[in-house]
Amino acid sequence: MESFTQKIIFTHIPKTAGTTIRDILENQYRSNSIALVYSQENIQYTLNNLLASNNKVIMGHFRHPNFITPTNILFLTFLREPVKRIISHYNYVSNSKDKVHIALMQKASTIQEFVQLESQQNLQTKYLSGLSNEDFAKAPQAALAKAKENIDSYMVGITERFDESIVFFKEKLNWKKPYYTTINKSKKRTTNYDTQTQELISSCNSLDIELYTYALDKFENQLSLLTNFDEKLNTYQAQNKKLKNLYFVKHRVKLILQKILYRLTH
Repeated sequence: MESFTQKIIFTHIPKTAGTTIRDILENQYRSNSIALVYSQENIQYTLNNLLASNNKVIMGHFRHPNFITPTNILFLTFLREPVKRIISHYNYVSNSKDKVHIALMQKASTIQEFVQLESQQNLQTKYLSGLSNEDFAKAPQAALAKAKENIDSYMVGITERFDESIVFFKEKLNWKKPYYTTINKSKKRTTNYDTQTQELISSCNSLDIELYTYALDKFENQLSLLTNFDEKLNTYQAQNKKLKNLYFVKHRVKLILQKILYRLTH
């Protein structure tokens, strides 16, 4: 049931539980009203065309569109604790068979090398500032300020507080049964790196750490607007626990059907 009138732009920052959110969104809105955008190429042309169409939700790996005036548009995103996000991203890329990821691993095979690649640093700030890599590099602090300014127009979720985030979105957007099973978890995960490595990650992502702290404050302010939040959260978690296996099967069936359709059409 779709009663929320605004169009939704979901900025999917890599490894922030965005794939699980995508699955939830696909269960909330009709498939023919959802557009997926996973390229920054010609992004202004692409988003303007999609907004002019009948799409209800536009989501993907693209940076905040500073060229869009947020009239009747809701921006939505998730942020994740930066050290955990980098580790998760490295685990994912290092186990990926994607050609781009394989090429990236040839440049940086260890996490210590990976985190020192400029392209992998402060990714959350880059996404939410909406600036190009060149403009970001010229003025990183200005990019951070822009990211904070932009995030003030967002509904923000926090990966480490996923259920709380979903309950907030459910209440504000009138979502029906936004239950889930965790999707796209990195395989062969290594999460316990030594202190020196974690300090290196932190020093290379200082802007993201400041932005994450800012987002946490915004998140707490969002939750304060809801009444009986703890009761709603407990109810949601109990129901999701009962239905998690069902949603896992549903997701697997959907993936199988998508693969069959792809083979039939390519």
